[in-house]
Amino acid sequence: MAGFRAQRGAAGTALGDTAQQRVADAFVANFDDPARLLPAFGGVGAMRAAVRDQMGESGDLRALGGLFAVLGRQVANAVA
Repeated sequence: MAGFRAQRGAAGTALGDTAQQRVADAFVANFDDPARLLPAFGGVGAMRAAVRDQMGESGDLRALGGLFAVLGRQVANAVA
């Protein structure tokens, strides 16, 4: 889940344009060569490390921001 949350905000306008886009690009590239990202799906720690590799040290905070954005949207949908 951390990998998906970290991608939130990726615009898809240019490869590697933002930290979020780099995570999204790595995820999509995994379909061409699963060996590149497959170890990241082995556990939370491995996924966090993969996100940090793409986003830098702020990857954990950005993924957490994505989590809060998703939770906010879920609450809004539940209330509506």
